[in-house]
Amino acid sequence: MAMSEAFTIDDADRLEHRVLRETFLYWQGLGVGTVPPYADINPVDMPKRILPHLVLADAEGDPPDFRFRLMGSAVDQGNGFSGTNMLLTEHHGGSSSPLLEEYRSVLKDAAPRYSTGMFVAGDQLFRKIERVIMPLRHSNDEPDAVFGAIVFHRSVDKRPMSRSDAR
Repeated sequence: MAMSEAFTIDDADRLEHRVLRETFLYWQGLGVGTVPPYADINPVDMPKRILPHLVLADAEGDPPDFRFRLMGSAVDQGNGFSGTNMLLTEHHGGSSSPLLEEYRSVLKDAAPRYSTGMFVAGDQLFRKIERVIMPLRHSNDEPDAVFGAIVFHRSVDKRPMSRSDAR
């Protein structure tokens, strides 16, 4: 993915897409002013429309990589494969991936982050991807997991998009 915009976010009104906004508001409601506990994530309490877009990943190692414990069906479809139980570096550019650095910054800053950019996966052509990722913590006080949502936007025109267009 070639990122075109990325920033720390603290206001749901900056998120235009309904799924991203509702995911952020759900996370924010778990621990206003703090990093919420991982154990507080409960799909029963979430708006149903966000479930296919969710990602949940644990940090592993130092420096951390991220093992996806959950990837929603829309994320799997957008990626072109099931990423559950995979490491981020296994499917997104290895240890030099800008996405890996983005996930690490969420933990380091203990703050949510929004990003958007261009993405192509396999034979599926997309114009834009948007994501919001937020920190979580297991039993300690330091963030050690991420929770978020990813939205893939299909091409609006019918011309095929080549991989070079996505860079």
